[in-house]
Amino acid sequence: MKKLLLINYLFISLSSLANDTIFSNANKLYSESNYIEACNLYLQIIEQGSESAELYFNIGNCYYRTNDWANAIWFFEKSLQLKNKKETQKNLELTRLNTIDKIEPLPDLFYKKWWIILIDIFSTKNWQIISIIYIWIMCILFFIISKTKIIYLFSISILFLFITFSSNKIDSKKYGILFSQNVTVKSAPTENGTNLFSLHLGAKIEIIDEVGEWIKIRIANGNSGWITKNNYRLL
Repeated sequence: MKKLLLINYLFISLSSLANDTIFSNANKLYSESNYIEACNLYLQIIEQGSESAELYFNIGNCYYRTNDWANAIWFFEKSLQLKNKKETQKNLELTRLNTIDKIEPLPDLFYKKWWIILIDIFSTKNWQIISIIYIWIMCILFFIISKTKIIYLFSISILFLFITFSSNKIDSKKYGILFSQNVTVKSAPTENGTNLFSLHLGAKIEIIDEVGEWIKIRIANGNSGWITKNNYRLL
């Protein structure tokens, strides 16, 4: 068993070292403006099962430099899923300037903005851990402190649970990026449905329903409709 664990550890260490070497070589190629070659090396790391916000960010930059807007947007979005960085958000916004669809998002109410900021402090997994620890502490304190304080602590624990639930709900949403040049959004999951509006390469969509080969989508301005599955790449 110890030998097996040692072999696995060595394999993981060697794989990590190899990926670090590939990453460094890709960075060098990028600095020399060899964006396609650099991108191929970065993608090689992903194919080996590794991912990071920095890796997705670098790939997004490669695609941006080669005017591949849909792929650039997809990889910047993937990077933001792992780490919300201003630089990545800025590059994403710059990339979107090159796409056809200029979708104005619905304005968020002020309390919703603050709520999202609060949720983003930790990942969903970390919120779950915090909630469990807090509830255990509260159970122990139940036998030590007064009922008035218990009610106060119980209220805070409910807040933690609600934050965890909200974080789970946000993480469970499914988004995608359109990779087709022009997509007609239908009123129903059939070719006979009414044409509602058109979307183009690089547009971000939220997947809210699915029927056969069709998906119901919603975009940032609240408009929704149906498109076929072959038009997008899931984030």
